Amino acid sequence: MYSFWTGFNIFTNAIYLSLIILTIPLAFDVAGEECGLAFTLTLAVFYFSMATIRLMGRNTKFSIITHIVYYSQHVIIPSLFIMFLNIYSDPTHKFPIWNRVLVPWQFFLQNSTAGFTILEGFCTLLVIQATGQISRWLVKRNSDLWTIVFLVTSGSIISGTFYYLYRIYTFPITIGMGNATLIGVVLTCTTILGGYGIVSKKGNLIESSLLFAYMVYCLYETFTDFQPTHADVEAIAKPAFPPFPPIIVESYATIVASLASTVPGSFSTTFDFILAAMSTITPSIVVSLAYRLLVLFATTLIIPALREPVGKENRPSLRRNNHANHTTANHEDSAILDDDDEFDDKSTGFMPFVTAYMPVVLIAVYSHLLMQHFGYLSKSTNLLGLEVESWQLWSWVNCAVTLGLYASETIYGKESRGDSLTRHWKTE
Repeated sequence: MYSFWTGFNIFTNAIYLSLIILTIPLAFDVAGEECGLAFTLTLAVFYFSMATIRLMGRNTKFSIITHIVYYSQHVIIPSLFIMFLNIYSDPTHKFPIWNRVLVPWQFFLQNSTAGFTILEGFCTLLVIQATGQISRWLVKRNSDLWTIVFLVTSGSIISGTFYYLYRIYTFPITIGMGNATLIGVVLTCTTILGGYGIVSKKGNLIESSLLFAYMVYCLYETFTDFQPTHADVEAIAKPAFPPFPPIIVESYATIVASLASTVPGSFSTTFDFILAAMSTITPSIVVSLAYRLLVLFATTLIIPALREPVGKENRPSLRRNNHANHTTANHEDSAILDDDDEFDDKSTGFMPFVTAYMPVVLIAVYSHLLMQHFGYLSKSTNLLGLEVESWQLWSWVNCAVTLGLYASETIYGKESRGDSLTRHWKTE
């Protein structure tokens, strides 16, 4: 019975996530910016209210109401979508009061490029360092096996990274001399920092390969699929350069065509709706959305682990004390366990809030990415007399900040023992 409800919850979560991913871009594309803003703001308020109600109603007699509200989202999302399409489909209808309500939400999305971009870089760096620490811990336990595994993994990451780096220079756009110089500077600094970390043993191969991959990822989304859509719809639907390798795109198209041929004609409307939604966005938007949410959620798991009390690593030694100190050791061990349990309660108590309000973060990040894709964000920022694309500028700033933080950790930090995250893990 437990497995049934687990599978049912996964299924319902997949449905609401699919509804959000499919309806929001259509709201922006079909009825314009105001419709998209109104729809996303309403969704954000709805999910914020629902999360608050669910948290307040946990383990109370009102919990049944929270479940009803939660499962009603699968009806509320398409209903709101249809309602706002009907409202904004007629350009003669004006809603001055409602438009004033949208101003703060629009201001937040238009000016959140810096915050989202820098936060992504910080979370990514934290995930990279945590991955490096875990890899060192695994190598210490079984050096030969895990060394080979991480060598193969790092080689695969670097090979894939070079492919996408090649795509940047072959993409049908013009990269100016200044941007080309900055690309060279970023790649050179990344290579030097990665090599220094490996040689000085303050980093390792997996950290260096992931850092290099993230820098290329930032460059790729800046100069390829994330260009604002100033071209016509035909250029969006059939880009001049495929977003993924041709073998993947062709295989995907073949599988979709095969599945579509086996579906009854009564479902053609549903497929048309899905195809219309997918044609309004590029794969880079979905990848960027998934990546930002993934690193943000991973950071919420890593930070409590980094704050784990040092006392846990002393438990095995306490248990190995001689019989003369047996009573004292048990008393100290019990005290440590009590403190740890209290801290764990506080740490785990934070996770329900993160999980509950994650849909609000998803809507905000996704709306910002779509506004960037459709060209609704500010086009340029005057910097030292130069007109620079706002999102492009903050992408360069993110690269500089991420490399600067990693350089300070690598150069001025002590030789890494890889134990700030794994020091309380059992090794016996």
